[in-house]
Amino acid sequence: MIKYFIGKVLFTFSVLIGISFITFLLTFVVPSDPARALAGIQADESSLTAIRRELGLDKPLYVQYLRFLNRALQLDIGRSYVTNREVKSLIAERFTVTAKLALFAITIALITGISLGTLSAYLDNKFIKHCIIPLSVFFASIPVFFLGLIISLFFGSFLKLFPIAGYSAGIDGITYMILPGVTLSVYPAALIARLTTVNLEAIMRSEYIRAHFAMGHKRLKIIGEYALKNAMVSILTVVGNSMATLLTGAFFVEYIFSLPGIGLLWVDSILRYDFPVIIGVVMFSASVFVLITMIVDLLYPLFDARMKGATVFR
Repeated sequence: MIKYFIGKVLFTFSVLIGISFITFLLTFVVPSDPARALAGIQADESSLTAIRRELGLDKPLYVQYLRFLNRALQLDIGRSYVTNREVKSLIAERFTVTAKLALFAITIALITGISLGTLSAYLDNKFIKHCIIPLSVFFASIPVFFLGLIISLFFGSFLKLFPIAGYSAGIDGITYMILPGVTLSVYPAALIARLTTVNLEAIMRSEYIRAHFAMGHKRLKIIGEYALKNAMVSILTVVGNSMATLLTGAFFVEYIFSLPGIGLLWVDSILRYDFPVIIGVVMFSASVFVLITMIVDLLYPLFDARMKGATVFR
């Protein structure tokens, strides 16, 4: 298992290096001159040359990349062209909101998805199983931006149960999280419910489960102590990927509900051509996604004993 951990860490490190290189190349793909963006349209050529020299843009490409990588390792991504604030400060400030939203959404998804799947296994009712799977496929297929608009319109505008836009850092801020949180939770909840239902259905037919029934154990105890634990391997994958996606990709939902998180920062930066912030958010989001995926992979052996002797590189 130690080899498995080491292999995963090395693989993740190589992916992060690849992310840094691709992100660095984005600075040359975008049709913008950083020196011109900093100095303004009226700047003369001598001022632009001085800024390019200060930014290191006159150096060879590999030197610029090494400098970029060194600064990235120190979490120094540069300053915003619009606000002149450090990009890492902007991301750290906005990430708090996105993290709260992601945790709220994944909690709803876990409770809803596992409860529906466990209920289906406990009742052992074919009608319920045949309803859960098609409904989970239906809800997982709805685009999140469309679902957000429908939820906002129905629960916010028509019923006026919850605010449809804004944010508050206090306890009152929970009400602002409900509609976007429910919107983001639908897709992972549908996946978790379908996986839990299918996996528990297969596990409940296995020999060791039948042995527990033969020993007189109650159905709820068997599902909770034995079957659900084995079903958690695939569920953990969905939870990990969903959490990484929610932390880094809730762009449309934050924009729809005007939540000041990473997503809204990224959209606003695109509209303003604020390339340091765009690149910083892209690199941060990709890094968070990769790191969470690594953590999920490292947790697999805790739920599946067959992986304790596994290795990443064969």
